[in-house]
Amino acid sequence: MSGDGNHSMPHFGMTREQSESATAWLRSVTGPAAGALPATVVKKGDREAGERLLLTLGCVACHQVSADEVERQWYGGPALIKGASSRSRGWLEQWLQSPEKLNVSHRMPVFSLTDDERRQLAVALNGESEAAAVGGSGGDLSRVGKSAVDAGRGIVAGARCASCHRIPGLESPQRLEFTTGVRAVAATVAGGSCVNPGAGISGVGMRPQFRVGAEAADAVRVWLGTIGVPLLPAGQRDSAAGSLLLRRNGCLACHERDGVSGLSARAAEIESRREDLRGQSEYLIPPALTAVGDRLRDEVLLEAIQGRSVERRLPWLLVRMPRFPLADSEAATIAGGLIAEDRIPDEADSLRADLFEHLNPQHPSLATSEQLVSGTQMAGAAGFNCIACHKAGRFEPRNVAPGTRGSDLLVMGRRLRSRYFMRWMQNPIRVLPGIEMPAIRRPLDRDPAESLNQQFAVLWTALADPGFVPPTVSSRYEQVLTVGRGEGPRVLRDVFLAEGAAGGSGTARAFAVGFGNGFSVLLDADSGQLKQLAFGEFARQRTEGKSWFWDLAGIPLLSRPEDAAFCRLLDSDGGGEPLLPVRDERRTAELLSWRVQGSVVELRLRFHFGCVPEAAEKLLAHSEQTVWSLLEQHEVVELTLELSPRGTGGSGVKLRVVGASIPSGRVVELPGWGGDRRGERIRLTSEVESVHRSAGGWPQLVQGEAADWTLGLEQELPQPLSPPAIAPLLTREEELKSVPGFGGQRLSLPAGIMPTALAWLPDGRLALTSLKGQVWVLSDSDGDGLPDRPMLFAEGLAAPYGVVADGSDLLVSHKPEVLRLKDTDADGRADEFTVLAAGWGYSDDYHDWTAGLVRDSRGDLYVGLGSDYSQKGRAADNDRWRGTVLRLDSGGRIEPFAYSMRFPMGLAVDHQDRLFATDNQGVQNTWNELNHLQRGRHYGVPSRHDAAEGVVAESPALMIPHPWTRSVNAVAFFPRDYPVAALAGQGVGCEYDTQCLIRFSLQEVDGVMQGACYRFSRLPAAGEQSDLLGPIACGFSADGGLWIGSIRDSGWQGAGNIGCLEVLRPRGGSPNGIREIRAVTNGFEVDFFEPLPGGTGDKPEDWDVQSATRVWKGSYATADSERRQVRVTGVELRGEGRTVLLRTGEHQSGHLYEIRLSQASEAVRQFWPVEGFYSMKRVPVR
Repeated sequence: MSGDGNHSMPHFGMTREQSESATAWLRSVTGPAAGALPATVVKKGDREAGERLLLTLGCVACHQVSADEVERQWYGGPALIKGASSRSRGWLEQWLQSPEKLNVSHRMPVFSLTDDERRQLAVALNGESEAAAVGGSGGDLSRVGKSAVDAGRGIVAGARCASCHRIPGLESPQRLEFTTGVRAVAATVAGGSCVNPGAGISGVGMRPQFRVGAEAADAVRVWLGTIGVPLLPAGQRDSAAGSLLLRRNGCLACHERDGVSGLSARAAEIESRREDLRGQSEYLIPPALTAVGDRLRDEVLLEAIQGRSVERRLPWLLVRMPRFPLADSEAATIAGGLIAEDRIPDEADSLRADLFEHLNPQHPSLATSEQLVSGTQMAGAAGFNCIACHKAGRFEPRNVAPGTRGSDLLVMGRRLRSRYFMRWMQNPIRVLPGIEMPAIRRPLDRDPAESLNQQFAVLWTALADPGFVPPTVSSRYEQVLTVGRGEGPRVLRDVFLAEGAAGGSGTARAFAVGFGNGFSVLLDADSGQLKQLAFGEFARQRTEGKSWFWDLAGIPLLSRPEDAAFCRLLDSDGGGEPLLPVRDERRTAELLSWRVQGSVVELRLRFHFGCVPEAAEKLLAHSEQTVWSLLEQHEVVELTLELSPRGTGGSGVKLRVVGASIPSGRVVELPGWGGDRRGERIRLTSEVESVHRSAGGWPQLVQGEAADWTLGLEQELPQPLSPPAIAPLLTREEELKSVPGFGGQRLSLPAGIMPTALAWLPDGRLALTSLKGQVWVLSDSDGDGLPDRPMLFAEGLAAPYGVVADGSDLLVSHKPEVLRLKDTDADGRADEFTVLAAGWGYSDDYHDWTAGLVRDSRGDLYVGLGSDYSQKGRAADNDRWRGTVLRLDSGGRIEPFAYSMRFPMGLAVDHQDRLFATDNQGVQNTWNELNHLQRGRHYGVPSRHDAAEGVVAESPALMIPHPWTRSVNAVAFFPRDYPVAALAGQGVGCEYDTQCLIRFSLQEVDGVMQGACYRFSRLPAAGEQSDLLGPIACGFSADGGLWIGSIRDSGWQGAGNIGCLEVLRPRGGSPNGIREIRAVTNGFEVDFFEPLPGGTGDKPEDWDVQSATRVWKGSYATADSERRQVRVTGVELRGEGRTVLLRTGEHQSGHLYEIRLSQASEAVRQFWPVEGFYSMKRVPVR
């Protein structure tokens, strides 16, 4: 009452005596203070756990939890400074469980907490003693006399406390009239306001004094000053009443809604307070309330407001939804307000009759059997693949980032309104800005007559039916590989994960071989160890959600999950202790190369032995040095491991190890070889041959010697059947018309080829990598300039995403390594694979991309690694170089070149040897980005264990607008001699999600690269599809063709995993439009392809210029801030009317400028493009 402390109570300027007198009277009418409440026994770690809960539950939305916080919530609670509560620990535990037992009129929402969590919070707030930390339960008032107590009633009444509080013996005083309009402004100026009053007004007449920030005080002043009519209480059905209750109960302090940010504006700051919250800001943000009144059914909305939900809808979030002490009328008012503000009238849907042509939202009915089956299939992996991100009953999607996780499909039909669902599916990001859910743009390949909206209607009808069951198809098989009798071995290097196994339990850096006798072998390339042996079909590739992996398809014969050492190093005389290979990250073995010769697969492995110095134990996650490079008394062993089918007369495999390089005086021992016999009905034979053996029977070898381990069957089994040959599905040839001034076509090639990177061999043949693991070489068999004959050059790689031609060799980046692929026998197939670079953290998480292999003029290679920033369980010893662009020089050195990138999927070197990389929008990347990479710089998204504290992040050269671009991947630069000279030197980018191409130009300002981007392809009209399937890769051939590799990924856009190859060439007749935008002092120069017609673009009103920036606060997506209309003060035509100088005044660094030419005239409506987006990284000063 005296105004001390940090809380939202107004100050009354009471003296200490007045405060004690009022408090004593309040106690006398509300009953004696509660006695000491028992507290539970403190356990080790309670304080630490409680402090974490204080930050993560959502307490920070209403309460100050640290002394350095200044701004208060209007309707917040008292400060919760850890360890400084004035309440006992027992009181706090009771308050957190049942606050109504302590205060029947409380406003405290109740969280569903365990006994442990309540105790932990109480310890964090109070400390480990059971007594109150400061002042007990309100101080000692025994010295206050009866007369002072009686006087307290007058003090409480005079302060009008009963206006807000229920107090026995006091009626709520008559409501005072607001001073509004001009009088309110005058009173504020004179210091007579209750909000931040002047010093001379303090304590006068028990006037409440609300002390708030200057911004909030200005908002109240402006609001009161604009009111010209009497203020009346809002009715229950008034949306204003619901909005007020939303704010009073702190809903908008937590939830984002219509531009009010809630906790999303603070999540990054909260995350930064604790190391164990690093990378988890998205787990601290509750779901947005934008459009919630349109989204939810009336009864579900009311149920959520009243806290009657049985289960947590989003249980992975750290923040939780409490139950508020709302009267039924208050809950109804909130629900009514949300519905009144959000719900789109049913009549509006008549403007989109196509949405409800196959669904009557007014009369929902049970699904037919056919609809239930079809809807279940559509939700599954064979359909739209909703379960890539959504839980479905007991099914949990694998490796889903927090920003992409969706709610349970089994409850969706009960919660959502059908009208909302159909509008939502058209384009989710238009309904809820920043949502990561993609827009599905193409129907499933079912009935050709079925429209996309018809399929959405079937899906919804099934979801809304109580009989809907989770999809039975959660995985989709992409490839099944067999090796026919007499065929050479096949090798797979992708992730292997046994069906049904949990993420992280598989073999990431795998090496699997299938032989023509039906046997298959799986090795762990990180250790060299044999992991599995199987008989039958070789392997199956499947997708589950967004993850791709393989499993051995045959009958399992042997499984060795233990992580034992492959070899040990001993003195040849038997003395000394045996040495185990030193571990670097997750590797004890270093794979150097492999080759296929006839029926034999030969691997070259290197092992490192020595003493690990203290410096190696303290290596930073992204240090260029490795543990192996720092070893003392370093000894290196190289072994050749040969895998081959067992010779004629039997069935099995032979593993031969040859000592290729063993230090003099040393012996290599192979522990664990031999002795494995598994199975009761199918039994293995196991034979080991070696010149030398240890006393324990393990094989030993020196330089040049070999040891063999042969595994076979005690009985003959029938050979596996080869599947029938099925002609590949071909993509349909189609003319491309979406890029004005360009003609093009889609080639007829196998649809299973999903191009991810393109390169041209010296003889003109096109080489490309495919997401399914192959490398293809395409040749033109009929001389029409279009490759039509694909030849498989290599297979079994792990999502290769980069290719560079090096003579007749191909350099390829796939997830675990960068490889050189060589065809030594000129048969058109690679048979020798050399590892050029490896050693980065690598797991079975699909985000672990290795992408964008490019080469500069010096011959150095660059490759980008996807970040693990969102993988909160990622171990520190499996993080190296994630989110980094590496430089690989010709000498084999691997140098971390640029750091803290999210997913640098597209790398390109321009004609001046400058390196650029795209990065996708999300978290700290508030836009899609094109970054000019410079050595040692950080680019804003630290990886899970990146020590980037205090590092200033480099801003992008181009802030590519979002959301009309959502996933810009590969980029390429138009050749200097390009047929359209106006485009020479500019860049083109592949925008996957919205299925379009962008163009960009660069400008160097005081040594800083920045520039503008423009639409290159037109978007399809409403209801139509883009003629670009999903651009992901691009490049220019020697004849000037712009080649586009497009894919459709089931994990992102549903349906099958297919791809195609598209080519664009200039055809003349290009429309006029903006060619380039450059920043100049206090303005912009806008170049056009052709001179402007008279009266076009020569007046300020012909131009619309706006600017905005974005500041990340913790959420996945970030809204614009500081958006403003930029006034064009003057226009000047230059260069025969091709260039327009716009005078706009002083620029703002860090802003994106949107510059549009008015399309008022018919001539301008034919222009393309008419807008550009300029990134002002550095303001030009001359």
